[in-house]
Amino acid sequence: RFEVLNLGCVGYSSYQGKVLFRRCVRELAPDLIMVCFGGNDARRTRIFSDRRQPRVGGWTIAVQSLLRRSRFYQALRNRILHLKKNVVTPRKGAAADGEWPQRVSPDEYEENLREIIAAAGRRGCSVILLSYLGGGPYPDAISRIGAETGVPVVDVHAILNRDAEYTVEELSINYPRDTHPNARGYSLIARALPPLVLKAASGDPPESPPAAPAPPPENNRRR
Repeated sequence: RFEVLNLGCVGYSSYQGKVLFRRCVRELAPDLIMVCFGGNDARRTRIFSDRRQPRVGGWTIAVQSLLRRSRFYQALRNRILHLKKNVVTPRKGAAADGEWPQRVSPDEYEENLREIIAAAGRRGCSVILLSYLGGGPYPDAISRIGAETGVPVVDVHAILNRDAEYTVEELSINYPRDTHPNARGYSLIARALPPLVLKAASGDPPESPPAAPAPPPENNRRR
């Protein structure tokens, strides 16, 4: 028997995921975690990188949560953001979009993943890494970390590109502009996970998925 908890948060980078894992690992005591970051890490920011973002106080978060329940506030906020996007022009001498820092640099990204793996290992927790739909230094870092640490890697890009029935464009929301799979794409990714999960549940280090997944162990109550 398995208990699955979804701690995925919209817009999170590997840095925020690392912080979240530190806060939750003791209370949840997971036996296995699946880690998938990269798409948000690579995005550009015009203010601070994720690591240098100023901390927001608890009262500020509470007030924002209350305001977001108001439809008037939501409509006003959306209107202001729309005007800002379409009216505000770049200042003279401002950096071009490609010159702004990434939310998480490739080096910091690799550091974050290694810290998550190390922290999980200290608590006897197995890890499965998932890449994302796209190329560049971030998926390369996932492959390198998996090879060096022995942590299994699910290559999302390869899974969606080798499907014989659908193209990668038909398995994603708006590839290559958007790196999110659609429902059909996620179903293909999900099929690659059971053999790795069962391997981790058996207490053995996960390896490459076998041809057919074995039945789940009886009386298995690992989380």
